[in-house]
Amino acid sequence: MRTGEHRHGPYLVRTHPAKGGRYRGRAMRAGVILFDATAPTEAEVVARLRALLDEREAAAGRDPENRIPMPADYAAAFRRLDAAIGPGRRRMLRALYEAPGRTLTATQLAAAAGYPNDTTANLQFGLLGQAIADDLGMILPKRPDGAPTSTASPVQGPDGQRDGDFPWTMRPQVAAAIGLLPPAFLHG
Repeated sequence: MRTGEHRHGPYLVRTHPAKGGRYRGRAMRAGVILFDATAPTEAEVVARLRALLDEREAAAGRDPENRIPMPADYAAAFRRLDAAIGPGRRRMLRALYEAPGRTLTATQLAAAAGYPNDTTANLQFGLLGQAIADDLGMILPKRPDGAPTSTASPVQGPDGQRDGDFPWTMRPQVAAAIGLLPPAFLHG
């Protein structure tokens, strides 16, 4: 049986052929099935499920084009990406999580991670952010030059700035996600 997978923001839509030449699909988030649908074609199943997911987001007051994942979604992403996070990025996450207001400058993050400078810290947080965004199917905000702001998935920083020693603040959803994980996650 051929199974299809389609991302829709932080959601996953899985489809497969069903009896009678029809298709069946399920919309999921963090492994939890939210909606089922059946239609004559795979494209129709995907369209129906995406519409239901958009309605769900709108009912929750979230803009479907600018979704911030829920803590459980971030926690699931951290579990899936655990081996790829690496010690330096993990030390930056721990430093931010433990900092007053969960805010540190790029230079402070670099020192916490053992990186040589703020540029390296920004790069490493950007790589981590891109991995999280890819895993969760996030639509990232764009910089003025059109490049995605990959650090926007785990942290918030000044709009439009690309490099420099500016403050990063951990998203509340990420902090809550870390609280859902075993304490060893930050010390891995």
